[in-house]
Amino acid sequence: MFLRNFYVGKTGCYINKLGCLIQGWNIREPQRYLNFFILTLMGPMQVANIGGKRYVLVVVDDISRFTWVNFIREKSDTFESFKELCIQLHREKDRGIVRIRSDHGTEFENSKFHEFYTYEEIKHEFSSPITPQQNGVVERKNRILQESTRVMLHPKHLPYYFWAEAMNTACHVHNRVTLRAGIATTLYELWKERKTTVKYFYVFGSKC
Repeated sequence: MFLRNFYVGKTGCYINKLGCLIQGWNIREPQRYLNFFILTLMGPMQVANIGGKRYVLVVVDDISRFTWVNFIREKSDTFESFKELCIQLHREKDRGIVRIRSDHGTEFENSKFHEFYTYEEIKHEFSSPITPQQNGVVERKNRILQESTRVMLHPKHLPYYFWAEAMNTACHVHNRVTLRAGIATTLYELWKERKTTVKYFYVFGSKC
């Protein structure tokens, strides 16, 4: 892991976890949202879901850390899935995305994305090859979603083709119960600007 051999002590580790408090801006400012999105594609999964999909497009808002997951059949479906999400977010926030970061995968680096970004005036950044640390936010989110999915499936002994339902549920739950680092506010509250409720939550796999 990058810099893992350097000792910074407990104080240094604590300060590094408070990035959102020392960057000089207010994390609650609504105009900050949609400024910077991070994309990644997870898959292919060994087992297709009920709908025959093996890939997951994971999108994270860098400020609020609110996350979206879209399930697709092939890598070539990435653009249409992301475009639909952009339209949805534009209607919700009445403003467009400013900046996006992804890796150099052909699913992100192609003529369709280039034309779309040019038309929407979106700046597209690429992480350096073989450097997942630059997309650390979304990579950690991937790990959380994968681990949560396994934890939800195994205790109930559910078939593996329910992985998409489990992952979608995991993303839904994490957005509503995870607190943004440094402040006592959930990701949902930061993005939606209103309180959420978890009264309708049930154990995954419970009978209706």
